[in-house]
Amino acid sequence: MFTLYGYVASWAVEEDMLYLTGISPERHVSPLANAAGPVAATWFSGLVHGWHGERRYTGYPVRTFRNDEIVLRIESGKVVRQWTLDLRRVPDQTSEELRLSLPSFLFRAAPAPDDKA
Repeated sequence: MFTLYGYVASWAVEEDMLYLTGISPERHVSPLANAAGPVAATWFSGLVHGWHGERRYTGYPVRTFRNDEIVLRIESGKVVRQWTLDLRRVPDQTSEELRLSLPSFLFRAAPAPDDKA
């Protein structure tokens, strides 16, 4: 996960607990500086989103998604609820949505897709 401060944090969930497993590049003040291993993220409460499957696109403006989106509700580092959003029935992006999402100069030479077919 990218942060506002320009570094990347790595996380893991094990036995219903959220752990901070790495920070890159490491800063002078790091919760991992004196830790022998992953640090339980007891300071964090909120929702964590993850996914399974290949990346897909839909709509205009374009939305990127995966077939299965996983949501974890975390309270003081502990997973208190989790669910999966099954998005396999969401249609892929149409040719027209793709055309609308790209700069118009790319399509000056090519006509819009024919909707009569």
